[in-house]
Amino acid sequence: NNGSNRSGLFKRGTQLKRLVDGVDSMIALEKFLLFVDRVDEEEFPTYPLTVAYPCWLKLIRSRLRNGYYRTYKAIARDVDAIYEAASKFNASGSAVTRYARELRDKLRKIIAHVEASIPFDVDHRGEARMAKDPTSVEKVGDGVMMMGSSGTNSTGLQEPKLAKRKR
Repeated sequence: NNGSNRSGLFKRGTQLKRLVDGVDSMIALEKFLLFVDRVDEEEFPTYPLTVAYPCWLKLIRSRLRNGYYRTYKAIARDVDAIYEAASKFNASGSAVTRYARELRDKLRKIIAHVEASIPFDVDHRGEARMAKDPTSVEKVGDGVMMMGSSGTNSTGLQEPKLAKRKR
């Protein structure tokens, strides 16, 4: 899947809700407060001179709700823009840059889960985890993805097993 929106993927439905919920879970975390709203250019007058493409969480949420995005890659580009802006405007080892990187990584994981149709929940730290319902089953290609029945991968997420359908 190339993330195409030919069928109106992001206009309504499960994918949209899961993406908006994922963004909302990041908005709710105090450490990501700096990335929720547009940077105040009166308080930071050099920001628009440094950052060519500003982006923030409420803008991404609004774009999701309004059907702006046509691909998963476009959402990821805006997520990346938050990190790129923070790293350009702040010192490379600063807390702001570290939090922006963490936010980017968490949102990219959520986007990947939605794109792959893997059920997930977001915990209190903003980590995407396999859905709590261990009996969840989703169709993937010729097989059935069985959730909650396998080991853990290097990211700490449970790896789904792909079981062939009996014909």
